[in-house]
Amino acid sequence: MSRSVLAAVVPFLVIISVSCSQKEMGVATFDEIVSAPGDNTPLAGEMKSFPFWTNSEADIALKYEDGRNFKEHAVVTAKTVNGRYIVFTMQSQVYAQMMSSIVGYDPRTATYRTWGKYGKSDGSGARITEGSITLDPQKKTYTTSATYDDFTEAGNGTYSDTEDLTRTLVYKRGVLVLTREVRSKPSGQ
Repeated sequence: MSRSVLAAVVPFLVIISVSCSQKEMGVATFDEIVSAPGDNTPLAGEMKSFPFWTNSEADIALKYEDGRNFKEHAVVTAKTVNGRYIVFTMQSQVYAQMMSSIVGYDPRTATYRTWGKYGKSDGSGARITEGSITLDPQKKTYTTSATYDDFTEAGNGTYSDTEDLTRTLVYKRGVLVLTREVRSKPSGQ
């Protein structure tokens, strides 16, 4: 059975540790995990049930409240690292940079945590953002949330073995500024 994906959602969840529950994710730790080679270490604990595809395609629509609209098609790859993390990576044409995000599980809060790095395309001003994903595997739905700087994101999605759909609302100081819609599927479908 193929695994479903939140692969396209995660890189865009936060436009974007040693143990998720013990250490805050900093830029150096993020870069270390992202640059690590994928491995064959089985995912541990709750990470075993996190749905993802290792290769997927995503159609992304960004609709800004000021009237700007962007569409992007991206290839997303995923790898596992140390049995504790899933790393998603894509080349964004809209943001003109490679974008990665990491998913891990925090047993203290019983949620999946996501981390993304954002800053200028040359890497300057890099900051780590953090969000959460709550899955309902029975209904094959999920919610996402993130707060960073003046922004708050709230999303809802559905997934199956062949498709993942999500809609995320992005607010700046409480005012809606962006609606992001992502449709992803395994590569080759």
